[in-house]
Amino acid sequence: MEFLPHAKELNFSSDNLGQEWETWKNQFQLFLQATESNKKPEKVKTSILLTCIGNEGRKIYYTFNFENDEEKLNLKKVIEKFDTHCQPRKNLTFLTYQFLTCKQKEAQRFDEYVTELRQKANKCEFGDLTERLIKDILICGAHDGMLRERMLREPSLDLQKAIQAGLSAEETKRHSKIMAACETESISTIRNPKKNKMLSKVMLKREWIETCTYCAGSHQKGNCPAYNKNCTNCGKKGHFARVCRTKKKKLYNVGHNSDHVEQNQFNMDAILKKNVDALQTEKWKVKIRGNETLINFKIDTAAEVNVLPTKIYRNIEPKPKLNKTSIKLTVYNCTQIPKIGSCVTQLQNKNIKVRSHFIVANTNANAVIGAETAEELGLIKRTYEINKTDIEALKEKYKDCFGDIGK
Repeated sequence: MEFLPHAKELNFSSDNLGQEWETWKNQFQLFLQATESNKKPEKVKTSILLTCIGNEGRKIYYTFNFENDEEKLNLKKVIEKFDTHCQPRKNLTFLTYQFLTCKQKEAQRFDEYVTELRQKANKCEFGDLTERLIKDILICGAHDGMLRERMLREPSLDLQKAIQAGLSAEETKRHSKIMAACETESISTIRNPKKNKMLSKVMLKREWIETCTYCAGSHQKGNCPAYNKNCTNCGKKGHFARVCRTKKKKLYNVGHNSDHVEQNQFNMDAILKKNVDALQTEKWKVKIRGNETLINFKIDTAAEVNVLPTKIYRNIEPKPKLNKTSIKLTVYNCTQIPKIGSCVTQLQNKNIKVRSHFIVANTNANAVIGAETAEELGLIKRTYEINKTDIEALKEKYKDCFGDIGK
């Protein structure tokens, strides 16, 4: 018991020293009782007080005037001296005014309001009138108007009945709010079970889509097969071509002599060809540096754009910036090749450097250099005419190929 925590040092610099002292004094008296120190001699109890009260309190204690040394070590006398020092001179008129004008605050609980009135009344020295005056102010200052009316109708109302009425009214209002918040699908279900069944069917229908606007099929909500899929008509994600709202464009098989090429649509003759003689194909492949990476390109004079497969694009160092593009890639059977964007890459063939535009596509085919870029890099050369001398030389060199028909 001797190790119970004692009261903290009294804060003599507090703005409300009187209240601080009363609180500290009550804590100190509880400490004496808990440790059974209240049974010890007066000088011991006084010494405990001076130890607990702190250095500032001890300085004030040494300024007190006592009639004799015995009174100086008497706990009751010492407490009276501190009462006089800490408590300012009472102004009963002002304290009574504070009590009479005390009203319950909007967020204040009823029991907290009762405690506040009791504290104020104790300072006013009302004597035998204390209980009655607290009851009267409790009725007048209550925030609940209906509670005030009920208490005024009660002729034999005393303080205890008034407090009980206030606490009951507050609890009833709290229960009413809880019940109101629970209104109520459950009540509707009990009163009208048929309506509840219909509601369940409606909720089930909401979970099932009969005709989806993205795939044109039926499926459970959130399970559309077109999710994250590319439309083969417009190239955008999230729907199938059969429900695409983009106007379908005509696709032309573009050869060297065709002028019917749409602005954002390019054909690639060789990307997906598989039945080509391997030896012949290798002749049209060339290794060229793209940025700092050596890339194996296929020269395709029928291709109108340059193409980088995604797996090759990812290995280029330094990696070129990927941009959005509206260009569509098609082969001659009108099949579209999905693309992820476009980039600009510097190509180098011997001493020739060219910055070329590429479409990055999701394909397992070779990287392709089209006719224009191949010509810029000096990989191919246009021949506009063959003179007669060249023809005779060719006929002589390949005379086995020429007969009567070849003349």
